[in-house]
Amino acid sequence: MFGQAFIALVEELKDWMSIQDIYMHLGVARSTYYYWKKESGKVSEKEKRNQAIGEASKAHKFRYSFGKLHRYYRELAGKQFKE
Repeated sequence: MFGQAFIALVEELKDWMSIQDIYMHLGVARSTYYYWKKESGKVSEKEKRNQAIGEASKAHKFRYSFGKLHRYYRELAGKQFKE
């Protein structure tokens, strides 16, 4: 989340000051910015899992808790998800 906010801030400020100055003032390395920019469009496994659990919750009219659906989803997938 911080990466997305930083990218938006850099995009807004780059017309008024150099990108190098933005990095320096905010204490973030240039390589970190470009890594965040590259990864910004990708969806992580955790986000995919949470989306599937949310859809299952909605399909069951929110009768089951997120935790219960998470355990069920994990059993279906047959693997442990990293938190």
